[in-house]
Amino acid sequence: MGDNQVCVVCVQQRCYPPAADHHSLVTHAQQLWNDWEIQCLVVVSFSLQVFLLFAAVFRKRCRSRVLSVLLWLAYLSADSVAVFVLGRLTLLGDNQQQHRLVLFWAPFMLLHLGGQETITAFSMEDCALWKRHLLTLTVQMLMAIYVVSKQWRGDKWLAVPTAIMFVAGTTRYAERIWALRRAQSTSLESSDMEFYAPSAEYDFNTHSTDYYSKLSSIISD
Repeated sequence: MGDNQVCVVCVQQRCYPPAADHHSLVTHAQQLWNDWEIQCLVVVSFSLQVFLLFAAVFRKRCRSRVLSVLLWLAYLSADSVAVFVLGRLTLLGDNQQQHRLVLFWAPFMLLHLGGQETITAFSMEDCALWKRHLLTLTVQMLMAIYVVSKQWRGDKWLAVPTAIMFVAGTTRYAERIWALRRAQSTSLESSDMEFYAPSAEYDFNTHSTDYYSKLSSIISD
């Protein structure tokens, strides 16, 4: 019986480690996430943009409900992830040397907010949100400037890429807003034409019928 009790105790100790080990694992996982959080979020945002770039092309060629759902989720998540990353970058301390690429990541998120040329809007209803995107561009551009000014330490090798990416991201997002605005104006004009076309056709038919009826009465007389 003594040997059996010793075996049971050993098995229990192996199956159920002490609470200190659990605490150390949780602490290690938290530290690992804190060190790689920004990098993982940037990779997720970039992956969403790549998926939108290629999936939008296949959407025009094949009608798949699964692809449409995945594309819809990616389209909605892309802007949210980019905005979240920019907000997270503003919380970084100015003495964290492991995040030296923050100067480049902030304007890089502006480029992600500009979206892909293959899918500027998921549906025509999204074109009506161009004013919201204009406000988002203003706020996120100010946040990117704040992040760059906060993390700037005189790194000359990052100055030129950061400036180029900032101009490219702002221009791309402005082009997206302009495209949404033009698409909304075009849709409104087409709807107005569809509204007035039946009435014009009705007036033409009415006048032509009256004309031919009067002409026939004159000829018969």
